[in-house]
Amino acid sequence: MEFNVSNINVDKAHFLSAISIYLYKPHVVNKRVTTVRFASALNRDDKKYSTGTNVVDKRTLIAKNPRIYHDQDEYILSNDISVEFRPIVLYSMGTKSCCVQVSAYRFELIVHENKIRFTVFDDKVDKEMLWLKDSLLPKFIKWCQSNIENSTENTTLKLISIEEYQREYERLKFSSIHTRLFNHFGIDITHEHADPQQSNHRSSLIKSKPEFYSTKFSIIQFLFEHLLTENKSLTLSAAYDLLPNELGEQLKSENGGLKSIILSYRHAIKFDPETKLITIADPQLNSITLKKKESSKLSVKTKPCFFYAFHPNSCPLTDEQCAFFHCEK
Repeated sequence: MEFNVSNINVDKAHFLSAISIYLYKPHVVNKRVTTVRFASALNRDDKKYSTGTNVVDKRTLIAKNPRIYHDQDEYILSNDISVEFRPIVLYSMGTKSCCVQVSAYRFELIVHENKIRFTVFDDKVDKEMLWLKDSLLPKFIKWCQSNIENSTENTTLKLISIEEYQREYERLKFSSIHTRLFNHFGIDITHEHADPQQSNHRSSLIKSKPEFYSTKFSIIQFLFEHLLTENKSLTLSAAYDLLPNELGEQLKSENGGLKSIILSYRHAIKFDPETKLITIADPQLNSITLKKKESSKLSVKTKPCFFYAFHPNSCPLTDEQCAFFHCEK
């Protein structure tokens, strides 16, 4: 499949600059990627793509979230007017690639026609093809027409590499989610109490404002409990007016508005696009069986079940059935 962008004033220098940006900073356009690592040496199999006009290299795109995406290797075939990327297809049961899984794609500068040709060596139109055409290609054209000074990673200023940093960040983030979750429900996992009869609620009781997901979680908890108490739906504007002043101020610094926060917690409360009303969600829809039908990814429980935590009748689903955490109180 071929796409041509014509009538653009791009010289070789700007074209190569755009290639360099995508080679060394793929995370600028691909949010699944945290950094890139180039092969220190090529073996005999890697060199099979080498020709008299092409330079062959190999890079690995490092996934930002390794629990969902796996790293992706790619061959790079380049010369002074084109660059071709050939992802090495890997099959993983638990994760999917952090980049496109097409056979190959190429950027080519047609100098005498003031044209950039983008070729994808795949005929099927899917999400990956659309991402290449609608996200990567426009960004690449923008780089070609901008005087952006490219720079590679300056490792001398870092104590550890970006890869090590990202792995440690994900480990701490995952651990922190579980720690804050247990603390929020009054479960002490610090093992400070030797006596099993001693209350584990002491640390949570002295907190002036216990939180799990900071502002977003507090907003949803407030609206969830209000809907339970009043037993009637809310409009978005009414929900805004109900929020305490502190939460209202904090909401201003959050990405997106109240509607986007509600949509990210649709397992607790839901927004109906037709009636424009906010109501309590149906807990039966939080079943793991239903969730797996919507997504083939392995589920990792990282959010609490609002019905188990805050509803007077608790959650109608068992811990095994529910897609969200049931913490013993």
